[in-house]
Amino acid sequence: MVEIGVVVEVEIYVDNRATGLRERSEGGLQDTEGARRREFSYCRVADQFLSTNSDITLNGSMSTPFLRRSVSPPPIEVQTLSRTNEPPPISSLHSYENKLNEILWNLNELDGEINRLRREHERLLGYASMYQQILHPIRRLPDGPLIDIFEQCMDAEHIMSYLNSKDEVIGYRPPDSLDPTKPPWTFGQVCHRWRALALSRSSLWSHISVIFPDSERTDPSSTTAMLNRLMWQVQRSRTQNLTVSLRSDTQPVLINDNHPLLVAICSHSARWESLRVYFAPSPLEGLRALSSLIRGNIPNLRNLLLEMGTCSLSGGTVIDGFEFSPSLCELTLVSLTTRITEAIKLPWTQITRYTGFSPGHLIERSSESSNFRFLAEMSDVQALFLQHHGFAENIASVSPLHLSSLHTLSIFPTNKSYLPTLSTLLSHLTCNTIRDFRICPHSEIVPSLKRFLARSASTIQAFSLDAGKLDPVEVVNLLECTPNICSLKVQGATLELFLALAETDTRSDQLKLVPHLRDISIHYPIAMESHGSESFFNMVDSRIRFGHLEVVRLNTKITLRRITRERLEVLGNEGRIEVHFFDGLWFFLDPCP
Repeated sequence: MVEIGVVVEVEIYVDNRATGLRERSEGGLQDTEGARRREFSYCRVADQFLSTNSDITLNGSMSTPFLRRSVSPPPIEVQTLSRTNEPPPISSLHSYENKLNEILWNLNELDGEINRLRREHERLLGYASMYQQILHPIRRLPDGPLIDIFEQCMDAEHIMSYLNSKDEVIGYRPPDSLDPTKPPWTFGQVCHRWRALALSRSSLWSHISVIFPDSERTDPSSTTAMLNRLMWQVQRSRTQNLTVSLRSDTQPVLINDNHPLLVAICSHSARWESLRVYFAPSPLEGLRALSSLIRGNIPNLRNLLLEMGTCSLSGGTVIDGFEFSPSLCELTLVSLTTRITEAIKLPWTQITRYTGFSPGHLIERSSESSNFRFLAEMSDVQALFLQHHGFAENIASVSPLHLSSLHTLSIFPTNKSYLPTLSTLLSHLTCNTIRDFRICPHSEIVPSLKRFLARSASTIQAFSLDAGKLDPVEVVNLLECTPNICSLKVQGATLELFLALAETDTRSDQLKLVPHLRDISIHYPIAMESHGSESFFNMVDSRIRFGHLEVVRLNTKITLRRITRERLEVLGNEGRIEVHFFDGLWFFLDPCP
């Protein structure tokens, strides 16, 4: 009789590349196509071997690691009996076949799971490829364009802005630059290259906006974290000049000269180039604390914006921290007119650009002339922007106001309560060098406005007019006072205005109104209906024929008839005129020429 004693060890596993099933054997490797069937010859006690090794099972669950299991060698009794000629009982064969069937079922189950994992693997590879396609162009951008994107995300240019895109007084507040969920902090959370690039660009960190937290509701650890981020931002700005916004919005916020955030930022005041300050609810207390920390240490400060809220300056109040600022030339004051020169010590003679706001809910009227004299203090002012600005009505004792360096004057009194003071200002103001004049007039001030234009018409080259509150005849009368202008911007233009601009003198065959006009801008709102569109095009066409009009600008919100737009495009394609569509600011704070 032949004794057969081959011991086979089957090892089934799934590797990380999903290569399938493998098997190994001791005493020889047998490939049986996925271990479909094994044949063993055992002795009579083989059934005992099968029963004692009943733990040979396969865990088909993918939620836990797959444990590699193998068939143990036969016990010593099997090895002894295998040397005899006694066959194993039939019952042992049945047990053996049942166990093999169970293993075969587990193998089939694993085959299905492997196929499922392969499909899932292919699906995830597709997702990864798609995400790589999305991220790839951004990650491969050159440093220059990527830095430009970073700077656009910062919105830094508006940190000193008080208006929205429509030039409406809305009290714009710059966002907190110490917020770790906002730029520039988020630039370093994408990849190593982005972080290195953001840290290497000091200008990204040079715009610092600090919002002082509520002293009662804020955890001291939060203030410490803000202080750390503030010091990091200052450090990352290196030697770059700083644009700083200091603001508190809630009660109670105690701002004194011992506040850690205020002390930290003021220790770098020598690098300040622009400063914006608003301390609510006690602006004066905050300004006093700030003044004591920066006095005599702001040599590079050029631009200053002060918001005073609803506070009034009582007698004896003096803020002198900005008195010695040799570079200061741009000044913006919000909600403050009375006793400006007495209460806030500033180098007024250095100011070349002044912007004054008095929001509609903070209308201030005074019978004193002190809030008028501060204009005379700015003897070298070149650009003057006044919105909702009130002046004393009774200023008979004030001498005429001569601003010999003024070239840009913009007045926007949307509240009728300021009209009497505006008439007074126009009556006392003489500007022999004004080139750019912008105004939103009411019918009540047209007489004084015409007299002012008559005194300044010889030098005015650009005239911006909000005609929404005027009669069309009054608009024409004002244009008759400015015959030498080359640039005209109109908001609220009407059909009558277009007809008047196209009218010619029958005797001289010359244009009646503003004959030297080269650039015309039509701002929103305007109703360009069929007659309006036709009249507008006829006006443009007639002025082109006279050889002066070169540029036409239209707000994108203006709806032109299709045929009018096509005819304008034809003129542009022929090189007879430039046509531009814009969606920018109203002219109140447009850049100076």
